[in-house]
Amino acid sequence: MKRSEKGSVTIEATIVISLVLLLLFGCVGTLLTVYVDAQMEWVVQGASDEMNIIGMPFSDRTDLLKGLMWAKVKKQSENRFVDHFVEISEITLESVNGHDIDLWIISYDYTFLSFSSTEKIQIPFKRGNDNDGLKFESSTVYITTYGEKYHLEHCFHLRKSKFPIDIDEAAAKGYEPCKNCHKNIESR
Repeated sequence: MKRSEKGSVTIEATIVISLVLLLLFGCVGTLLTVYVDAQMEWVVQGASDEMNIIGMPFSDRTDLLKGLMWAKVKKQSENRFVDHFVEISEITLESVNGHDIDLWIISYDYTFLSFSSTEKIQIPFKRGNDNDGLKFESSTVYITTYGEKYHLEHCFHLRKSKFPIDIDEAAAKGYEPCKNCHKNIESR
């Protein structure tokens, strides 16, 4: 092999190796991004589920609710091992007009070798009170943020949002039974 051919092979190998490494970092960054986003959705859902119970006595104290939510998101992110990748930048609680619910908006940042992103997750939150109208002897069903059906507690339609309501109140508000979870149950 001539000296000029050796130099040409070295240059070509350097270009190919650089492109392969760039592609490899891109793939790893994409996989980490998908992983972190999926885990953060579970983190926020878990924290919101806990807040539906814990936040009830503090429903009129937005600042305290935000602090509690921040602690719950932090704990959930540690449990799901994404706390090393993610930095929570902001948690807000906004009212939704026309509904008796609020929205948690959680903003978070992450940076990998090839990716940097700021994401937001929105999840509904119903402020509770001590006299929310639910009776222990009544039939409690669940509604979703924007749905038109009411569901039993473990219906798969409730994976994103779930708010308890008396079945009579749900029917009075125009909700109809879910065809999946009310197959053999007659509504009142």
